[in-house]
Amino acid sequence: MTPAFQIFADGRNVTEAFNDRLLSLTVTDEDGLDSDAVEITVDDRDNVVALPRKGASLTILMGYRETGLSLMGRFTVDEVTIEGPPWEIGVHGRAADLRASFKEQKTRHFEGTTLGAIFEKLASEHGLEAAIDPELAKRAVRYVAQTEESDLHFATRLARRHDAVAKPANGRLVVAHKGAGRSGSGQTLERLVLRPGDVTHVRVSKADRPDHGGVEAEWYDRDGAERRSVLVENGEGPRMRLPHTYPSEEEAVRAAEARSRELDRAEGSLSVEMPGRTDIAAEMQVDMVGFRDGIAGAWTIERAEHRLDGGGYVTSLEAGKGKKKEGGEGEGDDGEE
Repeated sequence: MTPAFQIFADGRNVTEAFNDRLLSLTVTDEDGLDSDAVEITVDDRDNVVALPRKGASLTILMGYRETGLSLMGRFTVDEVTIEGPPWEIGVHGRAADLRASFKEQKTRHFEGTTLGAIFEKLASEHGLEAAIDPELAKRAVRYVAQTEESDLHFATRLARRHDAVAKPANGRLVVAHKGAGRSGSGQTLERLVLRPGDVTHVRVSKADRPDHGGVEAEWYDRDGAERRSVLVENGEGPRMRLPHTYPSEEEAVRAAEARSRELDRAEGSLSVEMPGRTDIAAEMQVDMVGFRDGIAGAWTIERAEHRLDGGGYVTSLEAGKGKKKEGGEGEGDDGEE
């Protein structure tokens, strides 16, 4: 099949201007807020390529002539480079839904509310619609502070505490369980199945980390006016103690459970290269079927890269794998408040 692409700049189809000059087009999808990006490298051999303005809107489609193109994302140009000889122009763009206002620092607090209400407020302040997994949305938040902190960092930190990811996409602020393969609406994402014949290269790295025997978290008992602790056990090994004191026993348990799952996900990493596939994205579950022990099984995609250049269209992914755990998702802590 023949790789193909389309590029729209500020709503205008500029694909023809790139047809005989495009050196590479790379779209990267990751599982965090400040992540999705596009990189375009253009041959400027005769110095006649018009430089795009900073802030220009880019819409990227990729795929194959025979089967059609898929929307890979909308981006805002934030950097342009000129390099040579041989002369090349590089264009870098970030996800268009990541407003500059996301990076403005604020000081405030949220009390006696829910996770859904907080993310709905954050979304509305930046002109986005909130798309939150219903199970996450109903979680009670007794108190959380945002002190001289951008909404970008605050949303990332708050999502991580609940073992979730938050990212803007197509006009929405999507908040979903991390590694659960679910969308912001709570629907299960389609699982990806890969067999040896589907890929061109696979690499698995097993980290030499000691097993953790459990994660301990503190909470403040207002009735007894004292600090207490909870322990989520996970076999033998040293215990990890979270640095933050939680306002209730329930939140402390969620924190310990989430950090335990996070440690488990760091058990190993998978890298895969294959012929280009536009349907592969971060947070999808991938089943490696027909591979040897150590590769076979379920993984969660953390990063997907789509690259089109002189060598054709190639998709690569990086995924993590952790131990299976029973129970629902909880709240994690990154040691910041």
